[in-house]
Amino acid sequence: MKHTAIYKVLLTVVLSFAVSVAYAQKMEVTGKVTDERGEPMPGVGVVDKNNPKNGTVTDLDGLYKIKVAKDGFLEFSFISYTDALVPVEGRKVLDVSMSPSMEQLEKVVVIGYGTSKKSDLTGAVSVVDADDLTRSPITSVAQALQGRVAGAEFMSTTGEPGEGANILVRGSRSIEAGNQPLIVVDGVVDAVSDLSEINPSDIVSISVLKDVSSTAIYGSRGANGVILITTESADKDDEKKFRLNLKASAGVSQIASGLDILDASEYAQWRNMVSKQEALDGGKDLSKWTPPFADPASYGKGTDWIDQLSQTGVYQDYFMSLKGGNKDTKYSVSFGYHNNRGVVRSSGYQRYSGLAWIDSKLTKKLRWGMRINYTNQETDKSPAAIGGSNTNAAIYLSPLLTTEDIWNKYGDSATSGGTVFNNPSMSADHITSVVNKATTSFAPWLQYNIVKGLVAKTKFSYSYRNDFSGYYSPSFLPVAAANMTGGKASRSEWKQQKMLSETTLTYNRKKKGHSIEALLGFTAEKKVTENTAVSGTGYVDDNLKYHNISAIKNKENLTVSSYNHVKTNMSVLGRANYSYKRRYYGTFTIRADGASNFAVGKKWGVFPAAAFRWSVANEDWFSDAEWLNDLSLRLSAGRSGNDAVASYQSLATLTTAVNNWLFGETRELAYVPSKLENSNLTWETTDSYNVGINFAVLNSRIVLEADAYVSMTKDLLLSMKNSQTTGFSTYFSNAGETRNTGVEMTLTTQNIRNRNFAWTSILTVSHNRQMVIDVGNNGEIVPTYNNPRNTSQYMYGYKNGYPVNAIWGYKYAGVWREEDIRNNKLTHAYVSHIQDGSNGTNEGRAKFVDVNNDGLLDQSDMVYLGTGDPVVYGGFQNDFTIFRNLNISAYFAYSLGGKMYNLSELWMGSTTSSYNKYRYILDAWDAELRPDSDIPRAGYNDTFASDRQVHDASFLRLKNVSVSYRINFKKKMKKYISSMVVGVSGENLVLWKYYNGFDPDVSTSLYRLDNGSFPRPRTIVFNLSMNF
Repeated sequence: MKHTAIYKVLLTVVLSFAVSVAYAQKMEVTGKVTDERGEPMPGVGVVDKNNPKNGTVTDLDGLYKIKVAKDGFLEFSFISYTDALVPVEGRKVLDVSMSPSMEQLEKVVVIGYGTSKKSDLTGAVSVVDADDLTRSPITSVAQALQGRVAGAEFMSTTGEPGEGANILVRGSRSIEAGNQPLIVVDGVVDAVSDLSEINPSDIVSISVLKDVSSTAIYGSRGANGVILITTESADKDDEKKFRLNLKASAGVSQIASGLDILDASEYAQWRNMVSKQEALDGGKDLSKWTPPFADPASYGKGTDWIDQLSQTGVYQDYFMSLKGGNKDTKYSVSFGYHNNRGVVRSSGYQRYSGLAWIDSKLTKKLRWGMRINYTNQETDKSPAAIGGSNTNAAIYLSPLLTTEDIWNKYGDSATSGGTVFNNPSMSADHITSVVNKATTSFAPWLQYNIVKGLVAKTKFSYSYRNDFSGYYSPSFLPVAAANMTGGKASRSEWKQQKMLSETTLTYNRKKKGHSIEALLGFTAEKKVTENTAVSGTGYVDDNLKYHNISAIKNKENLTVSSYNHVKTNMSVLGRANYSYKRRYYGTFTIRADGASNFAVGKKWGVFPAAAFRWSVANEDWFSDAEWLNDLSLRLSAGRSGNDAVASYQSLATLTTAVNNWLFGETRELAYVPSKLENSNLTWETTDSYNVGINFAVLNSRIVLEADAYVSMTKDLLLSMKNSQTTGFSTYFSNAGETRNTGVEMTLTTQNIRNRNFAWTSILTVSHNRQMVIDVGNNGEIVPTYNNPRNTSQYMYGYKNGYPVNAIWGYKYAGVWREEDIRNNKLTHAYVSHIQDGSNGTNEGRAKFVDVNNDGLLDQSDMVYLGTGDPVVYGGFQNDFTIFRNLNISAYFAYSLGGKMYNLSELWMGSTTSSYNKYRYILDAWDAELRPDSDIPRAGYNDTFASDRQVHDASFLRLKNVSVSYRINFKKKMKKYISSMVVGVSGENLVLWKYYNGFDPDVSTSLYRLDNGSFPRPRTIVFNLSMNF
């Protein structure tokens, strides 16, 4: 009996095993995969869901063959198509039809006070995903956005680490009021003052609102466009598990390009040329002339000052984020550290950042949350100037000087034997210049669902920013030591508090094809700004630097200033969205803004906007056009206001005067008027109109977004000339008008898409023309930048009927030749500045067009030389995905057209003996050697700005190339680490340009004004990202 029982047990086990084997036995399944039109789809991935290693791809006819368990599942996947999971259920033939993914059109886009599907947008909105930002080694978000947003320009102020960017959305409309767009982070207005305060790794997406319909909900704050930044937020995965993400990047940077300037032997040759010409001008016998440098070649390369002041920069970036929660509460915490040692000695930038948020459900109807952000930026400013108007900057110094020299006999005082100077190498080692910025903000919110479709939300945000700057130049530096002036110190502290309260009521309802959304809101903001600055000269203890600013004997060498400004704003806003069957859309917005910086009775402005969209592709008559995914027409119009001027502009103000002796030998404190009152000062207003089209075909493989716009800005906030009898040369008023017109386009194409290879391209093209219609001033030009070598001559300025960024100067006509001198006595067509009895008309000297033929070179001969605005600009992105895990991307930024001055040529293109020169100067006119040259002869002191220093600002930049590989781990490893991405990327790799300066893509005090900007580096970085 015992053996019989054992036999029965064994028989049961064997039979059970046989049944299970039979049940799990694999069978061969064949089939055909087709698209929504019934066409075969080659390259579709077919994978056994229960065994991912078991897979195949469809052939050119869309056919496949695979062995799989009878009760298994097959997963079909193809780029831009929705994955299909199909049960086998014992079928030997399994045909599958796949549907295109509408992700491109159904993508949810963040807009003002809400979200919308991209296919439902009535306004002009551009979206940039986080992947496009974080693949490149960047310090600021603005660097990565260049060229990626049609209609928006992101121009570097300088290449120095930590510096900001000049951002223009559809050009500049205002002249003296601000033109920078509003930045909103996670719905918090003014959460940051600059994009450099945000860690790029925290960002999920960026929406740029461009037309008035999109920005109107922000009123005057959105007059210049709005940048909406969305950071990590709650999602369903947070309910399932705790997630940890770690990122690390490290690399090196170098100056990307140099200048074509003279080395020591060439500079010695140039000095000989000047000496020879001076001998000829003096009537000397050249046989008795002795060159100052007998053997120029013996001096070799000499000192390369740019090389001496440059260094290899080191780039480091580390990031950690934690996300988790449960069904009711979700949270996230992230920390970041960025360190970038600049490519110029003594320059560097560090950023510490932290972001935390919580989103929690208190009851069925009540939710609350909070966002807390902290950023600390520490910048070491290089005291060693590379260029600009400081003639002791690196590019101006003679290569015959050494890094130990303190006497410059080749600079400003070259003709008098030279002067003591602070060698920039010494300045880099001993001068301290720091800027620290710390920003803290928090924004709690509360949301209550009153009834179905009706939601009330209130939000309060507070931010505090403290900027500190300190500077110290020690007493032992050559200039201070020679003049016995002691050390020089300065420090300033700028603080700003912002408090904003927003309450909104939102209603949504959908019924029988109709969709209605209504928004009502009230906002109130208070901004308090204070600043204290102090500086002094005569410090004897260099160890204290700027930490004991009062430690000078003569207090008259101490300068102190301070101010406290308060500005308040209040707004009432409303918006209504309506759509019918996703064919017809309408958006109506109105906002009333009140600003304290305008006159009594003029503080409030009302700004309406309306937009319409017709989705033609959703009409019944296009129901059979399966190739057409989207065809929509958009139209918007509205008015916006601008109040971006300082507080108290409408009021008469007083200032203190302490440098007057009223009685005896004692200085008395006096209060004197500093500004006139304007009881009519009010809003600067812009009327804008936009027409757009959205077009998508072939399963959204080709997607086009295009817009055309015009905006007219009136009642410009300007400083106008005033009658001298009032005692004030200017007063602040509403006057003048500008106009902006433009077109912009974004084209996205999926060029190739199959299981193992995909190629996607994005092209942005933008054109903007910004004109001054009326700038007041009785039609006269309003200068904005004067020639630093001849301050009576303007180089940039506003004038009626010309572009906002107009460039002015003399029209260069080459050099005088004997025939020109004879003819000009009759024609009076040309003129030179007076240097001698022949009015400067000696052979080889520069000549300019005499516009009014009066024989004088003055402002009457100034002409329009072009505009800094490009004709067209944008970017071109290409992404390649190979075998799903390998990604290669290349991004180009370009700008075509536009002009710019190279200010350094006022010194380095002038043919005097002073300062180093551009190499082309060796081709200067010479009666015997180069009689056909149009470069003025050696020794000619040309300090006049003309088109000789104006260059084409066009460029094409290979801005970024990145290669990354994703490693997906098996189940056992996924318990510890789910994925890892390794990669390498390069930024600013190649620049093609006409400009002979470092880089034409620069905007310092004015648009495309290169006033000695910090050279932009080329950076190579290795990246590692791990998800746990």
